[in-house]
Amino acid sequence: MDARIFLRAAAAASVLLLCFVEYASAKTFASTLLWYKTPAGIFNEGLPIGNGRLGANVYGSISKEQIALNEDSFWSGGFRDRVSSTALPAFPTVVNTLEGGDLKAADNLWNSNMTGNPTWEQCFQPAGTMFVDFGHNASLAQNYNRSLDLLTSVNTVTYSIGSILYTRQAIANNPMDALGFRYQANTTGSLNFTLSFTRGQALRSVNADASTRTITLRGGGTLDKTLEFTAKLKLVTTTGELEAVYFDGEGAFRYSSQATWEAVIDSKLNAAITAGWNSFYQQAITDYSALASRVVLDLGNSGSNGVVETRARVANWKKNNHLSTDPELLTLLYNYGRFTLISSSRPGSLPANLQGVWNDQFYPPWSSKYTLNINLEMNYWPAEVTNLPETHLPLFDFMKSMQTRGQGVARSMYGANGWVCHHNADIWGDCAPVDSNTYWSANTMGGAWVSLHLIEHYRFSGNNSFATNVALPILSDSLSFFYDFLILNDRGYYVTSYGASPENAYLVPNGYPSNGSVVGIDQGTAHDRQVLYELFKGFIELSQATGSTAGVAKAQQYLSKIEPPNIGTTGYILEWSKEYTENEPGHRHLSHLLAVYPGSQISPLLNQTLANAALGSLNHRLSSGGGNMGWSRAWTIAIYARLFQGDLAATSITNLLTNYISSNLFDLNGGVFQIDGNLGIVGAVCEMLLQSHAGVVHLAPALPTTTLPTGSVTGLVARGGFVVDMAWSNNAFSSATIKSSRGGTLALRVAGGISFKVNGAAYTTPFNTVAGQTYQITL
Repeated sequence: MDARIFLRAAAAASVLLLCFVEYASAKTFASTLLWYKTPAGIFNEGLPIGNGRLGANVYGSISKEQIALNEDSFWSGGFRDRVSSTALPAFPTVVNTLEGGDLKAADNLWNSNMTGNPTWEQCFQPAGTMFVDFGHNASLAQNYNRSLDLLTSVNTVTYSIGSILYTRQAIANNPMDALGFRYQANTTGSLNFTLSFTRGQALRSVNADASTRTITLRGGGTLDKTLEFTAKLKLVTTTGELEAVYFDGEGAFRYSSQATWEAVIDSKLNAAITAGWNSFYQQAITDYSALASRVVLDLGNSGSNGVVETRARVANWKKNNHLSTDPELLTLLYNYGRFTLISSSRPGSLPANLQGVWNDQFYPPWSSKYTLNINLEMNYWPAEVTNLPETHLPLFDFMKSMQTRGQGVARSMYGANGWVCHHNADIWGDCAPVDSNTYWSANTMGGAWVSLHLIEHYRFSGNNSFATNVALPILSDSLSFFYDFLILNDRGYYVTSYGASPENAYLVPNGYPSNGSVVGIDQGTAHDRQVLYELFKGFIELSQATGSTAGVAKAQQYLSKIEPPNIGTTGYILEWSKEYTENEPGHRHLSHLLAVYPGSQISPLLNQTLANAALGSLNHRLSSGGGNMGWSRAWTIAIYARLFQGDLAATSITNLLTNYISSNLFDLNGGVFQIDGNLGIVGAVCEMLLQSHAGVVHLAPALPTTTLPTGSVTGLVARGGFVVDMAWSNNAFSSATIKSSRGGTLALRVAGGISFKVNGAAYTTPFNTVAGQTYQITL
């Protein structure tokens, strides 16, 4: 069922056609513009727009345009308390069985008693699909071009039929909180189309009102009626010269009644109409570009390889398989990652989910929710270092919901204080276990890991109010859970009562019951200990920085008894509490290397022995078939960068672009779009250029020696609020400027520890900076 409005234009509109081959700056164009000579055939070929809360994926079809529409709170249903009634009584039995050495029995007990009921959470669902039927004969279209400009966020389609030039534009406006679409022709009376709006499931009603040129769609979740919503398309003609369609959707997640949310929709759409297209369009560009322009990356000029359409560039990369052939494709992917973060996570929105804010399926893979054992965390790797801290705020707001839900899970599953979240959450912050497999489900570190983003935000911003009012209450409450959940092992270390190494498993060794069986549950995995180290350390750091003593002594005592990473007989970091044989040596996850990245416990600057063991672990995992998804390769690149292995990082960049990027640059996970790889690659590339986690601002820590010989970056941010511009040539650091945003001590390191000058004087020791001043770094 759909509703339609037919429109015939009365007059012409002037249109500017860009000739892409003669673009004013081929270098800028190759790094900032996705463009194609044919329409998208599937969702993973469309070009997205978004304002944080609203999203659209534009196909650019000639005859009948198709646009998939999303609103971030349109999910399948309401909150359910999924904690199993068998969990609390079974918990001590699971722990005792583990301690007794019957690992397989403990694994079975967990799967039978501890998982959520039901085992699945709610899923993110589409608002609907907008169709604009122009009735054009696609075979007659010439000079077709569709594009997405990452400098402005403008989505454009142009083509001609005979002497008539047709132009379409789509843009997302964050300040006005609506999406806008404009359709033009350069000849009087030649623009005719039928606008329709439909939804495949849970469609309550759809109505077209020709008098107001509005299509109103009412729908809801497919599982219940908790999340009812309304979405509207409103078409506007201004003296017959141009046609614009505005979209908004609102619903029960944010508003208490249909009358209220429909009044909000009307208010937003009327404001957009009153402003007029030109103001709406320019405001959207100004708002977006103010964020996107904060960082500019130059990795070199691709020359003729960079001026072909993006689909061909991606295909050519897969054939040539080397960064030197098209370095600007990596720059384009970097800029695209920042675009997707800006477009899917803004103040007031929900955080970016597994697909950001773009999804056309009612039951998408992995429910397009929030996966907490790497994916949600990876989504926000670029937020601080590429100077987009505003995009981090929806995550912090969401964590407050997780904390509330997680308190209930802690009580009813474990009889514990504080809050805990396992490896997934949905729109409601549901923290009960998902699925029934210990490999990933028996992970109690999801909430703790994502909480580390609170600590990082403070390290970059130095905002004491944020630390006191937002971060420390959530961190302290997380520690309260672990004070109840941790137990002392026979070596005097605190370990988790049970845990996992997401999402790997190991073989029960000889001498144990059911030897040779595959299990995922353990006490004190490397992953658990590394997250706990960062959590306790960060809580102490923020407390001391803000003058708070509450809970510090106890946290220090526990931190001293968190076992450091261990090295096994192979020379690799031990993944589990003992040297078990891993079931899948080439596993996609790198959970036991969290201490390298995004953590800070392992660094060549702190402990070369552990760094060497981590490098060996990563090499072993990759040589065994690991790194076999886009997000996994992004994590690989970041770890190699933290270990100062620039050439290996570059090799993995090539692998990611060759194997896991679709023609529209969506990151692919087994052929399925997931945004984590798009955002993870941004954070990983930044780690090659700038690091600040090990007590120094480290310039050019992991430049490749065989590719990307010359380049520059402006606007990156180091912890402490230092804004860094840097250039390199001949694969070596050449110069940098550092602006101190808030003063403080600046410790510096360049490349492999070479000598350098600050404002013309030899650098010998950390120095105090003055807020607002800039410091020149030269050789």
